[in-house]
Amino acid sequence: MTDWVSERAREMRQIIEEIDALRRQLTPEQLHWKPAGDQWSIAQIFEHLLLTDRPSVEPLAAVIATAPRGATAWKPTIMGRLILMAVEPATRRKTKAKKGFLPAQRPSGDVVAEYVGVRKQLLELVLESERINLNAARTRFPIRTPFRYNLGDAFMILVRHTQRHLQQISRIRSHAEFPKA
Repeated sequence: MTDWVSERAREMRQIIEEIDALRRQLTPEQLHWKPAGDQWSIAQIFEHLLLTDRPSVEPLAAVIATAPRGATAWKPTIMGRLILMAVEPATRRKTKAKKGFLPAQRPSGDVVAEYVGVRKQLLELVLESERINLNAARTRFPIRTPFRYNLGDAFMILVRHTQRHLQQISRIRSHAEFPKA
């Protein structure tokens, strides 16, 4: 396994473990608690992630099935770089979610488990990309733009976007008024 694919798989596994631990720890009250009226609850964050990531599974699988073979070092595209700068966990600037990625006011109770399932599918896709030319394989997923970027960009966006929202969840949980278990 290439170092790049191995590192993305490690990050994806770590994300799955963290989310699965949250699923077991959080009460329904904690999942749906909002720090302020206009801010998302933890359940809404997971629904947003589900809305962005689930539609990516089939298109990314199709890209992998037809992608040129030959493992190469990943090089970000210009579009990939721009999107990554916007979703990096260290980015301080807030971005508004587009229509279609906005969660319901009260997501279903199993939204976290659904998201873990999608994350496991995405992990499998990362592992399947082992012998793929990550630079030659092109997609518009997970962030649907008129511009295409490479498969490596897509996997990096999927990882960094989730990491950013996991930091948001951590901030919610450390809020002074967050409900106790």
